[in-house]
Amino acid sequence: MRYFIGCAPTRFPTSSGQAAIHSASYSLENLKAGPNRPGQPCAGSAPPLFHTGDAVTMEVDLRAAPGHISWRVGGTDTMRTTAVDARVRVLHPHVSLYNREALFDLETAAVVSAPDACRPVITPRPRDFAKVSFLTRKTNK
Repeated sequence: MRYFIGCAPTRFPTSSGQAAIHSASYSLENLKAGPNRPGQPCAGSAPPLFHTGDAVTMEVDLRAAPGHISWRVGGTDTMRTTAVDARVRVLHPHVSLYNREALFDLETAAVVSAPDACRPVITPRPRDFAKVSFLTRKTNK
């Protein structure tokens, strides 16, 4: 199973596969040793970074240039961080789950200085910081 949790500078179709996600986003992929960057997927394989039932928190900090995105897995000391290209002006959060029984819950979300509270968009302004926690889970079948 491959799970991706990340942000992309441009939106991509929800039916996109792994190659499109690698091409388009900054993401944490549960079977990789480090984060993916747009057009630069992590080449190192690793045991799963998170499992069904784990809370994964993604923090996007654009207060300095370049900004960065960090992912933390609750209950472990696992943390991965990547820099965001200083030219990026907008980020769109996404979650991709490649298991028909997998779901996620948006546990908390906090965005400071967002341009429009109704849009899931993160833009770089001096005080911008976003924190989103996801909980992966199985369906109740």
